[in-house]
Amino acid sequence: MTLTTGQKQQLCQTCTLKNPKTGKPYKRNYFCGKHGNEISTIIKSRPTCEGWGNEIKIEAPEVAIQKSAPEKKPAPQKPAKRPAGKYTDFVHKDEVGEFTADTLERSGKKPMDASTKPFVMPSFRYRNELGIYLNQLGLTGEIAEVGVFQCNFSQQIMKHWQGEKIHLVDIGFDQRQDVPRAEFHEMSSMDASHKFKDASLDAVYIDADHSFYGISDDLELWYDKVKPGGLFCGHDFINSYDLDVTGHQPVPLEEWPTRDIESLTYGVKVAVTRFARRRGLKIYHTAPDERGSPSWFIIKPHRFVTTLTENFIPGFIGLIQSMKEKGEIEFCFTVVEYEPISQKQKDIVNAMGIHVDWYPKELLGHFEFDRSSTDSPRMAWNLNKFLVWRLPHRGPMCYTDVDVLCLSSLRDLINLRPLSVTMMQSAIGHEPDHINKYRPSGVYPFNAGWFVFERSEQVYQECQEYARSYKGERIAFGDQVPMNDYWGTQRPDEVNFVDINWNISHWCLHHDYFELNWDHVKLLHFAHADKPWKDQPTFRWMEKGWALFKGFYERGILAANRKLKSGE
Repeated sequence: MTLTTGQKQQLCQTCTLKNPKTGKPYKRNYFCGKHGNEISTIIKSRPTCEGWGNEIKIEAPEVAIQKSAPEKKPAPQKPAKRPAGKYTDFVHKDEVGEFTADTLERSGKKPMDASTKPFVMPSFRYRNELGIYLNQLGLTGEIAEVGVFQCNFSQQIMKHWQGEKIHLVDIGFDQRQDVPRAEFHEMSSMDASHKFKDASLDAVYIDADHSFYGISDDLELWYDKVKPGGLFCGHDFINSYDLDVTGHQPVPLEEWPTRDIESLTYGVKVAVTRFARRRGLKIYHTAPDERGSPSWFIIKPHRFVTTLTENFIPGFIGLIQSMKEKGEIEFCFTVVEYEPISQKQKDIVNAMGIHVDWYPKELLGHFEFDRSSTDSPRMAWNLNKFLVWRLPHRGPMCYTDVDVLCLSSLRDLINLRPLSVTMMQSAIGHEPDHINKYRPSGVYPFNAGWFVFERSEQVYQECQEYARSYKGERIAFGDQVPMNDYWGTQRPDEVNFVDINWNISHWCLHHDYFELNWDHVKLLHFAHADKPWKDQPTFRWMEKGWALFKGFYERGILAANRKLKSGE
């Protein structure tokens, strides 16, 4: 809003006239300092706040206000607050709590259409369609086939696949047929696996040693070489020649008597199912080929990491459900528990059908720092986020706060490398003086609520040293300041700024200087003291996000409750 001459500041009369932190008057041109109510851009005889109709105080006017201003509209009534505890205590109830007021009716807006059915990953029926399937998934980098024989299947793949290169691995090639874009590796599976970095291949197809122990070794050697979102697959999904699978569908993770393993000519099926059970993976298989053998395949899930306490469980449920409906990826979660979470609440989350690993933060250590360097206990507590760099998982991981919703496809996540971040939106739109003070390095800061990273003890230790060095009130934003200062000064070349739609603060969609819309948002971040599972939003423009969360949350919790009641 542009103020006319003499209108140095406008304040809503019902608001506190001074900022409780600074003791100085609010100076906001876009909305009322306390409530975020929009201030009228029309000069009236008694200017009002458009949000609630509160009269505006105009300080030191030097220009007379015109009397021909339009009449003031009747002030809308402030909506009543929802009874406390009704919605947040869902984990202790069988049914979902309800809002007492329809936020959409009050806002006059309709929520973005959200499908009520989880996304179904595309599949393929016969193994000779593998090249086409890889194209559909966008896996067009480098792949490997372990156990090639005469390269017949390699040629079938390359007829359709549009990728860069296929690596062919075998202990001996009796006949090297002409395979385009191929690199041959005449060596054992173990030796060849050491030539590839973790998360460097889009797909691996295993068709080598079919004994139980042989295939088990290959699974361990090659799984970490596949990118999150990539395809891990192989041939002859059978035990001996017992063909008891047809079609292409998820495979139950069955047990197999240990005493029978030694007698198996083919131990592929039992080895793969045990491997998948141990890692919480979903197995699919094709129909039998011309030899009567189906292929198995696993879409390697993207590993998401978050930190959690009990009061944020509702947000976690909304996040998982939104990713199931909109994300278009296979994913799993690792949760670092800031404080113990009850088994009942864990059961609700686990019933949502997503594999979750729960890590009490004590298993990862303790982030040591000078508590006098923080301006509140909560900010000091937030520094424990750095423990995620000590998780045992290999390959890229994606950290996200739980106050987030997924609104569109996350398939491009496979192309993001550590450390991928989004710019802190306040650095773009407003508060430049605050940002410069907040980020001494002078480089645009990133939002620490979402980032792609890899485990690193060195990063953890160095970040800890940075946090120890702060004195006074420098850590005003908990994890934000030491992370930004560390990466901005010590590893600036490793920071990759990606599209801001990967982590949009919900207030950005309200301001004109962001050329954004809901259809492009991948992750909507409720980066504010208000959370959509708590009280009614303070700002009216938040109601669209609140309504979206309500839909995802209710579908998620109802599905989880049905599964728990059925005993599945």
